[in-house]
Amino acid sequence: MLRLACGALLVLAFASAAEGPIEPNKPSTPLSAKQLDSIWNDLAEHDDAGTQKARSGMRALAGEPKLAVPFLKQRLRAVPSPDAKTVAQCLTDLEAIDFKTRENAAKQLEAIGPLASPAVEKKLTEKLPLDTQRRLEMLLEKMERNTLSGDELRTLRGIEVLQNIGSVEAVDVLHAISAGADGAVTTLQAKKALVNLTK
Repeated sequence: MLRLACGALLVLAFASAAEGPIEPNKPSTPLSAKQLDSIWNDLAEHDDAGTQKARSGMRALAGEPKLAVPFLKQRLRAVPSPDAKTVAQCLTDLEAIDFKTRENAAKQLEAIGPLASPAVEKKLTEKLPLDTQRRLEMLLEKMERNTLSGDELRTLRGIEVLQNIGSVEAVDVLHAISAGADGAVTTLQAKKALVNLTK
C-alpha cells in the first residue's frame, strides 16, 4: 500500500516543485463565502488552467489564515480505514459459485480502492483458482495508480496551505488528517507536513 501512495506523492512533489512554494497573498478585502466556495472547487482541478486557479486560491487562503484554517477544518476530512470484515467478505465472495456475487464483490473492492490492496496482495499468496487469481490481479492493477482523485488533490493542497500557515490551529487540523487510514496519500502527506513544521 505504501508504494501506491508514494507514487501519487511523487507526482504531487514534482508538480509542487515546478509550481514553487506558496507565497501568501492577502486580498484587499476579506474573502467572501462565494469566493471561498470557488477556491474550494478550484483546489480539485487537475488541468493546467485549473492548477493555476488552485495555486492562486492557495495563496489567497495562506494570506487569510484566520479565515482559511476554520474553513479548511470544516471541509477537510481524514480518510476512514476500510472495514476489515467487509474486505474479507468480498475476498471470500470472489470465490463464490454465483456470478453476481463475484461481480458485486469485485465492484466493492474496486470502490474501496488502494486501501484494500494489502488484503488483496495477501490473498494472492494463497493457492487460488485461476479465475480468482486473475480477477484479483486485475483489481490490484487498477489500484496501482499514480493519478490523484479530485478529493485527494484538494486535501493535499489544503495540507500545503495549512503547513504554510503553521499556526497552532493549523497544526491541529493537520493532526486530525494525519489520523486517517494508514497508507492513504493524504494521511502520509499530513504526517510529512507535521514533521516539516518541527524542523
